[in-house]
Amino acid sequence: MALLALIAIVLFRPSGNWTADVAPAASVAVDHWTSGDKDAIGTAYSRQSNVWFTAEHGTLADLLYPTVDADNLRQLGFLVTDGSSFVFDAATQGVVTSKVTDERALTYELRVTDPVHGFTLATKIATDPDRPVVVISAQLLGGADRFAVYAYLVPHLGGGGAGQTAFFDGSRGYVSKKGTWLAVADMTNDERTAGYLGHGDGYDQLHQDRLTNRYRQAGPGRVTLTWRMTSNSSAWTTALAFGSSRAGADAALSATMTKGTQAVFDAYRDGWYAYARGLTLGSGFNPMGYHSAEVIKMAEDKLHPGAIVASLAQPWGDVTSDDTGDVGYRKVWPRDLYHAANGLLAAGDVATASDVLRFMGKQQRPDGSMPQNTDLEGKPV
Repeated sequence: MALLALIAIVLFRPSGNWTADVAPAASVAVDHWTSGDKDAIGTAYSRQSNVWFTAEHGTLADLLYPTVDADNLRQLGFLVTDGSSFVFDAATQGVVTSKVTDERALTYELRVTDPVHGFTLATKIATDPDRPVVVISAQLLGGADRFAVYAYLVPHLGGGGAGQTAFFDGSRGYVSKKGTWLAVADMTNDERTAGYLGHGDGYDQLHQDRLTNRYRQAGPGRVTLTWRMTSNSSAWTTALAFGSSRAGADAALSATMTKGTQAVFDAYRDGWYAYARGLTLGSGFNPMGYHSAEVIKMAEDKLHPGAIVASLAQPWGDVTSDDTGDVGYRKVWPRDLYHAANGLLAAGDVATASDVLRFMGKQQRPDGSMPQNTDLEGKPV
């Protein structure tokens, strides 16, 4: 009996600093998406990088993969706390400013300021042109020596939060659901936990001052991951990679991390520079004309040339349940597509406008009319 008890302790005692290996099961109600009021939208110009991002309230919101209509994330937000008297949620609190940092590229700087405690979170986002990886470069301006910053991930793989499994392994976090994998790096702090949304997860615990309970994995269900950012610096980088397997997501993540943060941001910018050089806006255009043309081009699916969706947003997403299956404005409206093609023609992008013509030709009816909207294949919705 003593030997059996010892074996049980070895097998089931949580390793490292975990309270337990698995978070207590919880039944979570339907979640929601994010507002259609976006601060930033983007993707790499290359077709090899079939991932798109949006930001809302200065916070990374939707991640669309492997097509522009397939959402996988509600948010990756930052929480700032002094560990005793306050928790600041950058996704919902503070004063937000967003600016385009380069008129010839889809680059932005997002800032969320807490005027009460005197700090600002500054964030930049890019996607790796070579693979489906999103890189977030962030910095805490003011208070780095007084406050701790935590990342809070609310995944919605495959268009909804239900049925997901999340866990940590080494310095990475993972979320999986039905053949879609999300890998997150780099986590060098032991203060982290997997949990169920709104049921004692990291967000809930930090509002009680600290991560008292730390669980290595949670799911299946509506899960979250929370982890503390590096504690010896006011700046950090986080990367999120997609794949159809854990190995695929890991390989993409490793390749991007090896490339380096600055190299990714430079390559992302240079791709849009190359596109801008091919435009013929002329002297009469406002310099933001380049950015406007790129916003239209950005909304084209990488796997379906000419399929430019009306928007990357879910309209009224903050009050839309995450289990409806509706992709929102991520459909192709012929009336919008006509204007998008004309805008690109005016900017000198004849190639994309020609792809639009071919796409519209596939869905035109015998009487010359078009369906109100279609999916990326041209099938009426």
